[in-house]
Amino acid sequence: MTYPGVFNYQKLPLRLIVDVSFLIQVFAAVGLVGYFCFKNVHKAVNNLVEQFMSKVNILVNHHLITYLTTLHQIHQINADAIEVGCLNLRNFRGSGRSFCRKIQVFQDIGYNSYTLTTDAGC
Repeated sequence: MTYPGVFNYQKLPLRLIVDVSFLIQVFAAVGLVGYFCFKNVHKAVNNLVEQFMSKVNILVNHHLITYLTTLHQIHQINADAIEVGCLNLRNFRGSGRSFCRKIQVFQDIGYNSYTLTTDAGC
Protein backbone atom coordinates (compact mmCIF):
# COMPACT_ATOMS: atom_id res chain seq x y z
CA MET A 1 0.00 0.00 0.00
CA THR A 2 1.32 3.44 -0.92
CA TYR A 3 0.41 6.70 0.66
CA PRO A 4 -0.07 9.86 -1.38
CA GLY A 5 2.83 12.31 -1.06
CA VAL A 6 5.23 9.68 0.27
CA PHE A 7 8.17 8.61 -1.89
CA ASN A 8 8.31 4.93 -2.63
CA TYR A 9 11.88 3.66 -2.00
CA GLN A 10 11.11 0.19 -3.22
CA LYS A 11 11.21 1.29 -6.87
CA LEU A 12 14.73 2.82 -6.64
CA PRO A 13 17.64 0.54 -7.49
CA LEU A 14 20.04 -0.16 -4.65
CA ARG A 15 23.03 0.86 -6.80
CA LEU A 16 21.61 4.38 -7.29
CA ILE A 17 21.03 4.81 -3.54
CA VAL A 18 24.59 3.66 -2.72
CA ASP A 19 26.11 5.83 -5.46
CA VAL A 20 24.21 8.96 -4.42
CA SER A 21 25.00 8.50 -0.73
CA PHE A 22 28.70 7.94 -1.60
CA LEU A 23 28.79 11.05 -3.77
CA ILE A 24 27.15 13.14 -1.04
CA GLN A 25 29.75 11.96 1.47
CA VAL A 26 32.64 12.66 -0.95
CA PHE A 27 31.34 16.16 -1.78
CA ALA A 28 30.83 16.92 1.92
CA ALA A 29 34.35 15.74 2.82
CA VAL A 30 35.97 17.64 -0.07
CA GLY A 31 33.96 20.74 0.76
CA LEU A 32 34.94 20.68 4.44
CA VAL A 33 38.62 20.07 3.63
CA GLY A 34 38.54 22.91 1.10
CA TYR A 35 36.88 25.24 3.60
CA PHE A 36 39.40 24.47 6.35
CA CYS A 37 42.32 24.83 3.93
CA PHE A 38 40.98 28.22 2.82
CA LYS A 39 40.66 29.36 6.44
CA ASN A 40 44.21 28.20 7.29
CA VAL A 41 45.67 29.90 4.22
CA HIS A 42 43.76 33.07 5.10
CA LYS A 43 45.20 33.01 8.65
CA ALA A 44 48.72 32.30 7.37
CA VAL A 45 48.57 35.15 4.85
CA ASN A 46 47.25 37.55 7.48
CA ASN A 47 50.04 36.49 9.84
CA LEU A 48 52.69 37.06 7.16
CA VAL A 49 51.22 40.46 6.29
CA GLU A 50 51.28 41.48 9.97
CA GLN A 51 54.91 40.37 10.32
CA PHE A 52 55.89 42.18 7.12
CA MET A 53 54.12 45.39 8.12
CA SER A 54 55.71 45.25 11.57
CA LYS A 55 59.21 44.85 10.13
CA VAL A 56 58.64 47.60 7.56
CA ASN A 57 57.32 49.90 10.30
CA ILE A 58 60.38 49.24 12.47
CA LEU A 59 62.78 49.82 9.56
CA VAL A 60 61.07 53.01 8.43
CA ASN A 61 61.04 54.38 11.98
CA HIS A 62 64.71 53.49 12.43
CA HIS A 63 65.75 55.15 9.15
CA LEU A 64 63.62 58.21 9.82
CA ILE A 65 64.98 58.68 13.33
CA THR A 66 68.55 58.15 12.08
CA TYR A 67 68.05 60.59 9.21
CA LEU A 68 66.50 63.30 11.38
CA THR A 69 69.11 62.81 14.11
CA THR A 70 71.91 63.07 11.55
CA LEU A 71 70.43 66.28 10.15
CA HIS A 72 70.23 67.75 13.64
CA GLN A 73 73.84 66.75 14.32
CA ILE A 74 75.06 68.33 11.08
CA HIS A 75 73.24 71.57 11.85
CA GLN A 76 74.67 71.55 15.38
CA ILE A 77 78.21 70.95 14.03
CA ASN A 78 77.78 73.82 11.55
CA ALA A 79 76.37 76.14 14.23
CA ASP A 80 79.25 75.29 16.58
CA ALA A 81 81.81 75.83 13.82
CA ILE A 82 80.29 79.22 12.97
CA GLU A 83 80.16 80.23 16.63
CA VAL A 84 83.78 79.27 17.26
CA GLY A 85 84.92 80.91 14.03
CA CYS A 86 86.07 77.79 12.19
CA LEU A 87 83.44 78.27 9.48
CA ASN A 88 83.04 81.63 7.77
CA LEU A 89 79.84 81.65 5.74
CA ARG A 90 80.96 84.74 3.84
CA ASN A 91 83.86 82.72 2.39
CA PHE A 92 81.92 80.79 -0.23
CA ARG A 93 84.76 78.47 -1.35
CA GLY A 94 85.88 77.59 2.17
CA SER A 95 82.39 76.89 3.44
CA GLY A 96 81.68 74.91 0.25
CA ARG A 97 84.69 72.66 0.91
CA SER A 98 83.56 72.22 4.52
CA PHE A 99 80.08 71.23 3.41
CA CYS A 100 81.52 68.85 0.78
CA ARG A 101 83.55 67.07 3.46
CA LYS A 102 80.45 66.74 5.63
CA ILE A 103 78.47 65.28 2.76
CA GLN A 104 81.25 62.70 2.25
CA VAL A 105 81.22 61.82 5.96
CA PHE A 106 77.42 61.74 6.28
CA GLN A 107 76.65 59.82 3.10
CA ASP A 108 72.94 59.40 3.91
CA ILE A 109 72.44 63.14 3.48
CA GLY A 110 72.10 64.19 -0.12
CA TYR A 111 73.02 67.86 0.30
CA ASN A 112 74.07 70.46 2.81
CA SER A 113 73.26 74.12 2.45
CA TYR A 114 72.91 77.32 4.38
CA THR A 115 71.06 80.59 4.13
CA LEU A 116 72.31 83.93 5.37
CA THR A 117 69.69 86.01 7.09
CA THR A 118 71.78 89.17 6.77
CA ASP A 119 73.24 90.85 3.71
CA ALA A 120 76.12 88.74 2.40
CA GLY A 121 77.82 91.73 0.85
CA CYS A 122 77.36 90.43 -2.69
